[in-house]
Amino acid sequence: MTLHNARTLFTRERMDWNRPHLNWMPRKLYRLAREAMGRR
Repeated sequence: MTLHNARTLFTRERMDWNRPHLNWMPRKLYRLAREAMGRR
């Protein structure tokens, strides 16, 4: 997963925060994306 993909996923997730379809995203992937965003 590249940083660009992580940023896109993170942005989309921020916009759709209250949408139920976010439940498909595994917690591991979510945590990994958050760590990647926090590291930069």
